Amino acid sequence: MGLINEIGSVEEIYQEVEKVEAGEKKYSDFEKSIQSCFKGKTFEKLKESKEDAFLSKKLATIPHDVEIEDFSLENHIFRPETLKNEAVVEMFREFEFFSLL
Repeated sequence: MGLINEIGSVEEIYQEVEKVEAGEKKYSDFEKSIQSCFKGKTFEKLKESKEDAFLSKKLATIPHDVEIEDFSLENHIFRPETLKNEAVVEMFREFEFFSLL
């Protein structure tokens, strides 16, 4: 979390990583609180995990540009009585959800 707080976004962090790799910047150029992230094994892990970092960001981002057509709130109201049927009761027994029965 320190890198995000000190540098900013994942994209900005990896821009800094690229600068270090290109020799444009040294670990001593960073704030003392994050210098260790830009040298040694920690820096190698940072470089190796680039793909995972961007995937994590994508998975944690809630899309807000989704178009919803023909949506009716009335059709999505929770009605417990619609769940009480033999298939649900059987599944609850199978998974030992006795308190829900």
